Amino acid sequence: MDPRGDHLKLVLKDFPPSLKKELVHFHLIRQQAGNLLLLRDENHIRQLSDYFRGRVMINTSYLYKKGIKVPERAVSLIPGKPKPAISTLYLLPITHEGKLFLKIQFRYQRQLYRLLSQAEGVRWSQTYRCFLTHFSEASIMNLLDNIKGVARLALNSKVTINSLELQKALWEQQLLAGSKTCSLHLLEIMKLKNYSFNTVRTYHALILKFLNATSLPLEIIHDYDEAEINRYHTALKEKGGYSVSYVNQSINAIQFYYHHCVKRPLNLQQVFRPKKPATLPKILSRQEIEEIFRMTDNPKHKSMLLILYSSGLRAGELLNLTWDDISLAERKIHIKAAKGCKDRYSILSQKACHLLGQYRKSYRTKYYVFEGQYGGKYSYRSLQQIFKRSLQRANITKPYTLHCLRHSFATHLLEAGTDLRYIQQLLGHNSSRTTEIYTHVSMQALHKIISPADSLNI
Repeated sequence: MDPRGDHLKLVLKDFPPSLKKELVHFHLIRQQAGNLLLLRDENHIRQLSDYFRGRVMINTSYLYKKGIKVPERAVSLIPGKPKPAISTLYLLPITHEGKLFLKIQFRYQRQLYRLLSQAEGVRWSQTYRCFLTHFSEASIMNLLDNIKGVARLALNSKVTINSLELQKALWEQQLLAGSKTCSLHLLEIMKLKNYSFNTVRTYHALILKFLNATSLPLEIIHDYDEAEINRYHTALKEKGGYSVSYVNQSINAIQFYYHHCVKRPLNLQQVFRPKKPATLPKILSRQEIEEIFRMTDNPKHKSMLLILYSSGLRAGELLNLTWDDISLAERKIHIKAAKGCKDRYSILSQKACHLLGQYRKSYRTKYYVFEGQYGGKYSYRSLQQIFKRSLQRANITKPYTLHCLRHSFATHLLEAGTDLRYIQQLLGHNSSRTTEIYTHVSMQALHKIISPADSLNI
């Protein structure tokens, strides 16, 4: 598929004449100037994929730049040791012969093809014209061992992993030979402490970065004092590109490592912590909000952005929503295990309820309210792109982010006279001081203040 404005141009490769004739007469396809066009709508793509499932492979990599978002973050290693560019194998769940398998999708390479054809537990499917392996953690681990050093694995968001050992192997699969690794025991402690998945992944990456920032053995690193930790984070700041929050997170992760792995707690009162700048949140005006929604035509995209603004949700909270979390009748949303592992309720506007009802009839998602192209949770990167495109269509050039919709929700509530304590509960803030920042950006409050210059007779 090749993007062409509001429509998609279908490019056929090795297409049998009988199937081409069937495709031309498909009710969603139209012809124009010799091209086959499909409306740029995920629901239409899904219908086309379902109709030709098992007979035609639909490649959307040109549409989305990359077919599947890889959830793992690259780990920065020792400077001067660049990571080799290797291929990626994408694993997607698929039903074959009444059983659940993992489809192995990759860009063809002779070496990789030969390796998979000889790998234990991997089989070629004539029906789907691809390699398959069993839908199990043991099969994924076995595949990791077989392709080590040749390619890496990336899982579709619909594939859930319970094994910390496998998750650790996936996160560390790109480590260079001889690199230091993070112990499985440390990840188990984080899980027992009920740390969120994102926190575990972030701490793991930060600890790996710290351990591999030097070629010194672990015995010497374990004897580091606070001065060494200060030097490491000073180097991070001087290198640039790292935010204050990133450096503070690194300090917390290293403190956790020394406390639970080295059994030698650090006195971090002596460790320099950069002070976060007291910047004000960026707020969209009501006119900008209206223009964004006016320029967002896709009902799915519009629903996602409207819930972010009308309910004050974080992007991750929106993507985790299931239909059980939403009560259209009571017009409320139950946000579960949000930041800090806290539950809360937020409001759901009448317009959002109406749009969600229409969206549900059209898309019929199974579990998550908003699912990706291959099912499972919708990707954060795709949501970012939706918002970016809406800003461009609305001719808004200010550097707004998705989180600005949450800031705008709180500020506009405050300007409408909503009590700050209610706003605090809707946002899920522990302290009212966090919520009070919106009093500094409320334009309505500023307009009520009369400058002393206005009383001058000049």
